[in-house]
Amino acid sequence: MPRWIETKKRFETSVCRCSGIDEERIWRICCQHFDRHIKEPAIGLGSGRASIVFDVGLSFDPDGVPYPEHVNIVGWQVSAARPREESKGLHMNQAQKIAAELKYSPRPEGR
Repeated sequence: MPRWIETKKRFETSVCRCSGIDEERIWRICCQHFDRHIKEPAIGLGSGRASIVFDVGLSFDPDGVPYPEHVNIVGWQVSAARPREESKGLHMNQAQKIAAELKYSPRPEGR
């Protein structure tokens, strides 16, 4: 699900382009940029084709911040008639379609 980024006035979902990088790099990125912000470390990852994002009417902003492979999924609808918190319900259908196409891989032991 996306989160509201006040400075950009839009919803974004932070993801990592993993094409062309090895599994060790992927998990290093996870440790440095995801695990430290949550109570429990990630238990796995979901991967899929970029086209599934385009198929649901969204797109990418490859900002490369805070690491070179970083990308934001953007284009999440914001309803002018509803507060931002209520707009999250509008995103559920798109997010579920994306999630249904992702391949889940459990986190390897020791990573």
